[in-house]
Amino acid sequence: KHCSKCNSVTGDCISDCINGYYKEGSVCKDCKTKPYCKTCSVSQNKCDVCNPTYYPTGTGCALCTSKGCSEDCNSDTGECDKCFKGYYFEGGECISCTTKPNCEECSTTENKCIKCKQGWYPDPLTNGRTCIECSSQHCADSCDSSTGVCTECIDNHFLREGKCLTCADKPNCGKCSSTTDECLECADTYYPEGHECISCKDQRCTDTCDKKTGDCNECLPGNYLDDKDCIPCDSE
Repeated sequence: KHCSKCNSVTGDCISDCINGYYKEGSVCKDCKTKPYCKTCSVSQNKCDVCNPTYYPTGTGCALCTSKGCSEDCNSDTGECDKCFKGYYFEGGECISCTTKPNCEECSTTENKCIKCKQGWYPDPLTNGRTCIECSSQHCADSCDSSTGVCTECIDNHFLREGKCLTCADKPNCGKCSSTTDECLECADTYYPEGHECISCKDQRCTDTCDKKTGDCNECLPGNYLDDKDCIPCDSE
């Protein structure tokens, strides 16, 4: 009967089974009848430990790959070490990447989205666990779906090192470029030079230089106008 104690009349097992057998009702059955099971429970119909690449499902064993594990899983607990592509890893489990809204590709070793759908990027505030819209950082149409780096900004913002900043951050700038760190048009009495707006008076103009090109219309005293430039009168 393969049990340590049985009923003297019926022969039914009334104790646990011996090692290598599992108990189903009042009968002890050979653990070898459970495919891929290495160690059975001696007190119930259950597989405790499965063969390598399998994990216990209760009464039987299943392939580790059936739960998204890309490699071997723990043959006792079923915990995965790494997931297949299309799954992310959390708490020893592999979970489908489709459960992460707007995520296109997940990490196979941690709970993280490494590439979001177009128009979205991994949120650094959640360590990439969620995706956030590119528009949240003032990008125009889209940003890099892995890094969040912008290539173009919405109106009244300029681009600096992949980030969109408000034109108000540029002193005296009236209109800035949406794709570079440049000011396209300065406030009255200023003109663009590089990334800044410079006073018209810095090039010996009065307050009436062109706020886009810097061309002078009138010079300060002691200077004369020569092809939109102000030249000191005492120069050669």
